[in-house]
Amino acid sequence: MAGPATLFGLIAAVVTAPQQPATAQTTLTTLQPVASEGRPAIYGVAATGEAAGQERLSASRAFATFWDGTAWLNLGAPGQESGAFGIASDGTVLAGNADRRAFRFDRLGAGLAGGQFYFLPGLPGARSPVSQVGVDTLGGFVGGQPISADGSIVVGAALNGKGEWRAFRCISACGSLQELGTLQGPATGSSAALGVNADGSVVVGQSTVASGAGTARTAFYWSAATNMLDLGGLGGAGAESLAKGVSADGGVIVGQSTTARGERHAALWRRTGATSFSVQDLGASGFESIAHAVSADGSIVVGRSAAIGANGAFTGPLYWTQAGGTQNLSALLTASGVSLSGIALDSATAISPDGQLIAVNGSDASGAQAYLVRYRPAPQQPTQPTQPTTPAGTSPASPTPTAPPAIAGLTTRGAVQGSVDTLAAARLGQMAHGRVLAHVLLGGNEQVNCTPCFSAFGSIGSFSAGAHGRLPLGERLTILAGAAYGQREERGYEVKSGGAFALSARLDFADWGASRPFFEAGGYIAPHDSVRYKRRYANGAGTAAGVGATTARTGSVFARLGWVWRASPIDEIAVMADVSHTTQKIGGYAEPLNAQNPFEATVRGGSDRMNAVRLAAQWTHLFGARLEANLNAGVVRTFGSKSGLKISVFGFGTVDPKIREVTFAEVGARLGWRIRPNMIIDVFANAQLGPRPIGTGVHGGLAYRHNF
Repeated sequence: MAGPATLFGLIAAVVTAPQQPATAQTTLTTLQPVASEGRPAIYGVAATGEAAGQERLSASRAFATFWDGTAWLNLGAPGQESGAFGIASDGTVLAGNADRRAFRFDRLGAGLAGGQFYFLPGLPGARSPVSQVGVDTLGGFVGGQPISADGSIVVGAALNGKGEWRAFRCISACGSLQELGTLQGPATGSSAALGVNADGSVVVGQSTVASGAGTARTAFYWSAATNMLDLGGLGGAGAESLAKGVSADGGVIVGQSTTARGERHAALWRRTGATSFSVQDLGASGFESIAHAVSADGSIVVGRSAAIGANGAFTGPLYWTQAGGTQNLSALLTASGVSLSGIALDSATAISPDGQLIAVNGSDASGAQAYLVRYRPAPQQPTQPTQPTTPAGTSPASPTPTAPPAIAGLTTRGAVQGSVDTLAAARLGQMAHGRVLAHVLLGGNEQVNCTPCFSAFGSIGSFSAGAHGRLPLGERLTILAGAAYGQREERGYEVKSGGAFALSARLDFADWGASRPFFEAGGYIAPHDSVRYKRRYANGAGTAAGVGATTARTGSVFARLGWVWRASPIDEIAVMADVSHTTQKIGGYAEPLNAQNPFEATVRGGSDRMNAVRLAAQWTHLFGARLEANLNAGVVRTFGSKSGLKISVFGFGTVDPKIREVTFAEVGARLGWRIRPNMIIDVFANAQLGPRPIGTGVHGGLAYRHNF
């Protein structure tokens, strides 16, 4: 049985191929095992980034797996040994084997919920319904591209009544199998279908063919118009060959063929006529190679190349284009400066129709691993004409434009999840830090009961400039209000305020005597802030950052209950408890892919919410006739907070943030110098101290206050 899903490592690497002067972009996602003891492998990849594969637990136990963009899931195929070896272009249909029976699995929604298995029937007249996808004419697993783009056609091999493997193409919604015959004729020999084109009309694979006194195994091409055709090979008549992948239109076929020297090389066939083909050697002398798959347009081929004997200069996943020739994907990564220390990439087994996503199997220190690679080749730069020598006294020719620098990165899935969590926490901190300005606008550094006043202020730490004041409406009721413009930058975000406004009403029972209760209720609003967010994550030994700009609208309401004690004519002491609710609506934005952010993301709009309760006290004292002092401190605890962050990161889909409540301190102080009894210069400071995302921040300022 599969254990609980583990965290999935993610390596993001964006590189420039040495042969190409412009930037190529690559991400490499490690799909860790579902079970701790499992050895994963990947065999199919959709244009959506979803993938199909297998996880082996022992020599006789394995289960089919599916990568949904965020997790590597057990497909739940019946039997002791199963695997998923093909996936439709949109990721909704998978094909594979379970205990010697080929199946089609239809996904009906997100993940695997409601998915249904359909076992393919056997060939007419067969003694048992044995059928397989991805096996050759001897029944050995070799993989391939066994499913059409929409998932309606699955190809493979099934045992006939003689116990021979015969290539099939499922028809009638895979309710029956169409036998495709062999190159030896309809009554004898073996064959196996390994690949099918986008609409299911062209099938490629391997068949036995008469060769002298015996038989040979050779690649075939099949369509309804041509029936089965011998593709031939690199080594001439009788040379062994195998066709595994085919382009969307059926015009390009890839696989393997034995050369005249007896080496097995990756091969590419092109249809040159209705029944004729040319063959191209994609391998190199001294190496054994194989082409496993081809992109829909036939321009990109992937596979594996391994050194023969002691020649170890070029071993690993094969990547071929007409412009770049045969290249090693591992070499492309390391040539760009990306460290693959401890990671060995072995074989590229599948490619998405657009050619950007490649399935790669390999290993790390813990054993076998499956990887999903995104590789976007750089556009070819136009050839620059040779510039003639500039004659004396004339203007020099324009310099040849230079290609953009290479983009490279190396990170882990844990780091990406951590970056999302940190971004959500920063947005929570953004709401918490807004309390500082609200505190100033509502006279938080002043005594509870005092005469009408007006104050203009400026502060640094987080820059703000504004004014606030209070107006008594009778003996008990006082209105407090303020407005400001500000800008602040904390770890993870920068806010440029479009204006902030605060208003509250305070009910102080001054007629009850020196010791009495008071109540206050009010709110704070920042209707249009310009915000810039930075999402940091590990990039090798350094740090990458995704940056995006948007707008935010913040509103907060609070209610406060307190007790004030006029201890002497020059001392006032107050204690209070308040509760607040803050809502912050953030607009959507995109983090662009660039050299500083090799792992791009899209953020949809959403609303954050934070509740907080505070216990606080303050003391105000007059030293002599001119110097006023105020000290205040409180402890704040958030509760019931909710992140509205909805972020989609390439390779993961939507990543849900994890947030936690925080406890932090708020402290403040003010010194006021009375120039005249009603004219005061205030120096003030406010600070928040706590764990991330609050951290430690001090905001100080200068104000002129006029008492009426």
